[in-house]
Formats: sequence, structure tokens, C-alpha cells
Amino acid sequence: MDVDDANCWVNRQRARAWLRAVARGGEGVRAQSFQARGRRVLVMESGRLAAGQRVDAFLIVRGDFSCGPGCHFEAPIYVAGNCEIGKGSRLESIETDGRLYLSPSVTVAGNAGSFGPMEIRSSSQVGGRAYSRH
Repeated sequence: MDVDDANCWVNRQRARAWLRAVARGGEGVRAQSFQARGRRVLVMESGRLAAGQRVDAFLIVRGDFSCGPGCHFEAPIYVAGNCEIGKGSRLESIETDGRLYLSPSVTVAGNAGSFGPMEIRSSSQVGGRAYSRH
């Protein structure tokens, strides 16, 4: 597999450009939202979502991110830090600059990519490419 394939990096490059364009949130600001290319974009500094949450925006996280079991992400995710996805969660696609951990029974419809170590637990499925530069 050629991990330099342009299709694998589109969301990562787009997310990094948006991060450069959006100022860091001030004290007490947990997330910022804007529209780009007809899609809602949500920028978080870092965070953890409780079980069963649904996110319909392109999620960009400057730091570390995790979610509880059964979360549903209807748009791509980019995490600049480490990321842990809870059991049974469903994702469109995910890119991380740190470590990526997919708990058991996670479904990723598209690509799952990491610059750090990647661990994909039992019964998880990645419909596109799964790759790590580590």
C-alpha cells in the first residue's frame, strides 16, 4: 500500500489548514463551529464525549480526544494528538497525528490513519485503508 496516495491525506490536509485559520479558543471556550464547503466544522481543543453521542460535523481536535461506547460520527475526524474510540462506535473516517486506538466492534466506513501507533481491537472493521506511519 502506498500511504502517500493523495486520497489518504485529503481530510488531514484540509483539517490542518482549518486549524491554522481558526484561532485557539480562549478560556472557557471548549469548541468553535463554522461552515466550510457546505459542511459544518467543529473545532475542539481536546475532549472526551460521553457514550452514545452523535456528531454530524467534521470534527477537528487540536489535542487528545476520546469517546465512550456507541458514538456515531457522520463526518470525518482529525485529531492532532492521541485518540481512543469507544466500543461499538461508528465513524466515517479518522486521521490522527498521535496514537489511534479503536476499541472492539468499531466500524470505520472509510480510512483510519495514524502517524503514531495504531491498535484495532477484535470485531472492528475499516472499510477503506488502515495505516500507520509508526
